[in-house]
Amino acid sequence: LNPHAPSLAKVFGQVDVLPGSHRLRVKELFESCEVVVCLVRWISELRRNGVKIRRVVDAACGHGLVGMLLAHCLVGTEVVGVDLQARELTGVLEEAWRRAGRPLDNFKFRKGDLNDEAGWIDAE
Repeated sequence: LNPHAPSLAKVFGQVDVLPGSHRLRVKELFESCEVVVCLVRWISELRRNGVKIRRVVDAACGHGLVGMLLAHCLVGTEVVGVDLQARELTGVLEEAWRRAGRPLDNFKFRKGDLNDEAGWIDAE
């Protein structure tokens, strides 16, 4: 799951030192990692079979951890997390990645409803 630096331990260690009352539950972390392993394998298989994937959309992303992990693993692929509401933990996790030396330039969060805003998915 961690194809390159920094280690996930380093990234998630940064969450605890950032100010605020945010917490990432261990269960959430492990479940998110498990989902990402399956998705990265699937996307890699599709690519080996000639499918071009330039963007992944994480719909109803919540705090965005799955999307951020995908962005970390799929360098060069744009990952967009979309949810009806922004959560404090999203910004905290993005800052943790940055502080760990791996700003996720290929990850974006969009607040909105895919039913109302789906036009941007293919337009960009």
